[in-house]
Amino acid sequence: MKRPRANTGPLSGLRDSLAHRGSPVFLPLQAAGILSVVIFLIRCGLEIFVAHGLYESQHVLISLLDVTLSIWALAEIAIIDRKVTPIPLRGLTGALVGQVAVGVIRALVIFVTLFPRSAVDVLTNRVDFGLAAVFIPVAGIVFLAISKLLIDAFSHAERVRGDQLEMQVARTLKAEAELRARQDELRRIFDNLPIAIAATTPETDGRILFLNAHFVRTFGYSHAEIPTTAEWVVRAYPDPAQRQAVLSRWNDAVSRAIRAHGTASSLEFQVTCKDGTVREMLFSALALPDLLLVAMLDDTARTHAEKEVAAARRRVQIAEARQRRLLKRKLKSSLMASAVAHEINLPLSTILLRTQLALKNGDGGQETLTAVAADAQQVVRTIEKMKVLLRSVQTEHSTVDLTAVVRTSFLRLKWQLNQQGIVLECSGLDDPCLIDGDDAQLQLAVTNGLRNAIEAIAATEAGTGRIAVSLLRKKLSVILAIGDSGPGWSGAERAVDPLSTTKPSGSGIGLYVVRAALRNHRGRIAFRRSPLGGAELRLRFPRKGDAE
Repeated sequence: MKRPRANTGPLSGLRDSLAHRGSPVFLPLQAAGILSVVIFLIRCGLEIFVAHGLYESQHVLISLLDVTLSIWALAEIAIIDRKVTPIPLRGLTGALVGQVAVGVIRALVIFVTLFPRSAVDVLTNRVDFGLAAVFIPVAGIVFLAISKLLIDAFSHAERVRGDQLEMQVARTLKAEAELRARQDELRRIFDNLPIAIAATTPETDGRILFLNAHFVRTFGYSHAEIPTTAEWVVRAYPDPAQRQAVLSRWNDAVSRAIRAHGTASSLEFQVTCKDGTVREMLFSALALPDLLLVAMLDDTARTHAEKEVAAARRRVQIAEARQRRLLKRKLKSSLMASAVAHEINLPLSTILLRTQLALKNGDGGQETLTAVAADAQQVVRTIEKMKVLLRSVQTEHSTVDLTAVVRTSFLRLKWQLNQQGIVLECSGLDDPCLIDGDDAQLQLAVTNGLRNAIEAIAATEAGTGRIAVSLLRKKLSVILAIGDSGPGWSGAERAVDPLSTTKPSGSGIGLYVVRAALRNHRGRIAFRRSPLGGAELRLRFPRKGDAE
C-alpha cells in the first residue's frame, strides 16, 4: 500500500518531530547541551593540567577530545537546522562554532608556547595560570551563551509543540464533529429509505446497532425491545421449528458473505410483526468489517398478488374446462346427428327410389311394400347402431369373422362401386379371420372406410379407379388395409377436429365413425400411401383372445 505524501508546509516537520519528547528535534538539543557541559569541564581541567605541566601526548589527546566533542555538538545542531522548522537555531549554531574555535585556538596556543619541552621541564616547571586566567573565562562565557541559547530553543520548541498539540486537538474535535454530522446524515438517509434497514455486529447473537424508521414502522419493534439479534428472532419467528429453519439458512448465507467480504444472497422469510400480522420479507445483507448491514424488502403485496393471480388462473381454468365439457357434449350430439344422417342417407335414398318407381309404374304390390319395409327396418337398425357406437358404449363382443364383414360391406356398396366403374383387388379374404368384437360396429367401420375410398376416386377425373383390400394376419394382430388410386391423403385426416375434411361435399363423419369403432375394439388406425398411388387406410385389430 502506498504511503500518503507528506505535507511540505512550514510546520509540517515540526508536526511530526515535536509530537513527543523523544522526537528527533529534542534529542539533538539535549545532546548538544550535554556535550557543551562536558566540553566546558574538559577545558577547565585542561587549563589546570597545562598550568602544572603535561606531556605532549596528553596535550594532543585532550585537545583532540575537546575539538571532537565541539564539532559533534555543532553537527547535532547543524543537522536539525537544515530541516524545515520554525525554531531559531542560528544563534546557537554561531555559539557552537565559537566553542569549536576557542578549542582550536587554545590547542594552537599550547602547541606554540609550550612545545617542545622535555620531561625535566615538565617536572621543574612552576605553576603558571596566566593563559588559564584568559581561556577559562572565555570558555565559561561561551558555555553560558550556549546554555542560554539551548534554553531558548527548548522553550520555543515547547511553545511550538503546545501549538501543535492544540491544533491537533482542534483537528480531532473538528473531525469528530464532521463524523457526527456524517453519521446524522447517514441516519437521515437510512430513515428515509423505503425499506427496513438494520445494522448489527456479525456474531450469531450479535448486538443490533441501528434500526431505521421504516423498520420500526414495518415491524413495530423499537431498538429497546430488540437490542440483540437473539431477541429479534424470538419475536419475529415465534414458532421454534420455523425459527430453527430460518436461522440455519440465514447463518449459512451470512457466513459465506463474511468469508467473501460481499453480500448475502436474497432470502424470503415470513416475519411476525408486533401486532401479530405476518409479512413476506425479502432479506439481503452486506458484510463489512465488524458490521453487518441487513436490508429487508416487504414482499407481502407481491406475494398476495401472485396468489390472487394464481387463484384467478385456476378459476379461469375451471371455467374453461367446464366450457370445454359443454362444447364437447354439444359436439358429440352434433356428431351423433351427423353420423346418423350420414349412415341412413343410402337406405333412405333406396326407399325414395323404390317409392318413386312404384308410383310411376302404378305398382303398389306386396313385393314393393315388403322391400320398402325392409329398407325402413335397416334405417332403424342403423340409427340404433350409431347411437351405441358414438356413445362409446362397450357392447358385448363375440367371435366375428372379419372377412365376412368385409364381403358384406362389398355387397352394401355394390351399386356405388358399379356406378363409378371401380375395380376391386382383394387379397387375404379367402380364409376366415376370427377376432373378438361387435359385428355391427365393425361393419360401420369397414363400410365407411370403403365409402371414403369410393368418394376419393369419384373426385378425380381419371379413368377406371381401383380399390385394393387386403387382410394381413400377424401373431398378435390383424391388419385390414384399404387402398385406392385416388389423390391420396391431404393431411386433414390427422387433424384434431373430427369434422375436418377436404372433400367438396364431405363432412368428415366417415373417418370419425372409423376411429370410434377402432377405439371401442382397442384397435389402431394408420394413414399410409397406397401402392395404387392414392391413400391407404390401415385398421389394426387385436387377434381373438388378445383384445382384453
